[in-house]
Amino acid sequence: MMLKRFAVAALSAAVVVVPMQASAQFSCDRTSAGTCNVQQPLTVTVPYFARLNAASPATTIAAANWVDASESELSAGQQERTNNSIATVRVAANVPWSVTIAGAWNNSKPIGDVLWKAGVFPTGGTALSNTAATLISGGTPGGYDASGHAQEVSLLTTWKLTDPPGAYTLTITYVLTAS
Repeated sequence: MMLKRFAVAALSAAVVVVPMQASAQFSCDRTSAGTCNVQQPLTVTVPYFARLNAASPATTIAAANWVDASESELSAGQQERTNNSIATVRVAANVPWSVTIAGAWNNSKPIGDVLWKAGVFPTGGTALSNTAATLISGGTPGGYDASGHAQEVSLLTTWKLTDPPGAYTLTITYVLTAS
């Protein structure tokens, strides 16, 4: 039993005399009544963040329907078809940002035969191009639900009797630029 007490005492003494690595210490001593304050500085780095999400309810482009075309459409040799709400583009960011839109066909159909619009048709629209154009921009940080951080995108495609039969694929590219 005596040996056990000696071992515990020796171990306790060893723990007390083991030097500890130096670290910042904050203390306060008072020698009279009153308060004593200790301030501890803490540092944090907020990471840069920007995310683009393009939820796409539409996966097909409205095709020409020449069988049901009006006489004026057949006379003009062209027909317009609308795809409202092909996507909703959303941005969450803690920095100012902008989103551009561009497009390309998989064949020789002119890309300008497609109009895009921030919102829905029947009026307005901008010719789609393989050169990016600003779709939306946000000067203020915020989440998907923040004002101005989401935009519905619609397309209006002009089909012409000169467009050859076959499968057409339109690739839309959205690019997020954050500053």
